[in-house]
Amino acid sequence: MTKRFYALLACTIVVIMVLVGCGPSAQPTPVSAPPTKAEPTEPPPTKPPTPTPVPPTDTPTPVPPTDTPTPVPPTPVSPTPTPLPPTPTEPPPTQPPAAKATPTPKPTLGGKIAFPVFDPERGTYDLFIANADGSDREKIGEKASQPCLSPDGSEITYRSWRADKRGLVVAHTFGEDMWTISTLHEASRPSVSTGGTVFHVRQELDSPVHVYLSYADKGAEVIRWGDQNQPILGEAAAWVSGERLVYKGCVEANCGLYLTDSVYDGTGVTQLTYELSDTNPEASPDGKKVAFMSRRDGNWEIYVMNMDGSEIERLTNNGDTDGLPIWSPDGQTIAFASDRSGEWAIWAMNPDGTNQRMLFPLGGSLHGYVRDAPLNERGGWEEERLSWR
Repeated sequence: MTKRFYALLACTIVVIMVLVGCGPSAQPTPVSAPPTKAEPTEPPPTKPPTPTPVPPTDTPTPVPPTDTPTPVPPTPVSPTPTPLPPTPTEPPPTQPPAAKATPTPKPTLGGKIAFPVFDPERGTYDLFIANADGSDREKIGEKASQPCLSPDGSEITYRSWRADKRGLVVAHTFGEDMWTISTLHEASRPSVSTGGTVFHVRQELDSPVHVYLSYADKGAEVIRWGDQNQPILGEAAAWVSGERLVYKGCVEANCGLYLTDSVYDGTGVTQLTYELSDTNPEASPDGKKVAFMSRRDGNWEIYVMNMDGSEIERLTNNGDTDGLPIWSPDGQTIAFASDRSGEWAIWAMNPDGTNQRMLFPLGGSLHGYVRDAPLNERGGWEEERLSWR
């Protein structure tokens, strides 16, 4: 029992000592360690804070409208920088200015135009001549009409109505010397070739109109016969070139304009048109075209065609009277008589009918019947003619 007592006591002492060792005890004095070199250490990574979510509001708060808009302050204007002088460079080569187109001047019509004017008080025609623009007008013959200037314009052949000089007369254009190439009263409408041959027509009572030839320098009248000893039956004859002649004629019932290749023997006759009213043909200077007047469309108008009768073209178209066409010496213009302006005048146009314009007024009428002439000689304006050289 004593042993058990001492054993129990020993256990109790051990328990007490254990309990005493677990309680507070005096702080031990730290022993300073020898200084050591501090080693750099990387700080531990910091975890970003987690944002706290804001719970959505059930109803958005409306923004009250503002009555007056808030003015926006003006943007300040930056000062304009001073331009720097340009760096000198080589100038580009100077281009010459483009040449301005010079308008083509309108051609001036040259030559002289001879024309008749009827005097109703005296009952006869008088002859005048003027420049193509109407200037330098001069009377060159009284009681005369149907003029035809020579190719060089120095002489004029015309029909004289004087009692002491009735027939066809040749005179210097601006002189007094004259001589008669035909004393027959019926001889009319002369046409002169470059060789001085005068073609004219003559109609006696109750007989057809014949084409005659005369020589201006000899005064001898000659009738040239055609095939089968027949004369050339026609009127309003006009010389073309060489031995060719264009005229108005009828072969049986076939009337119109005809062309003969040789007026001396009447060979090579060709009918060019088939209208009875086609008359007063005039050949162009180059012999390729024929201008004529006709009533085929109801009133007197001017037409042109090729020398073979093809491509007939109407050049004038109005309700007035147009007739007596003639060609300018260079073949670039056709002049004609017309009363479209309310008075008789000389008009001009291009060979295609364009650029129709008045050159000058006649200063009287073109139409009239010679008072003392027989009925078969009176004619009227349709048997007159103009001449341009």
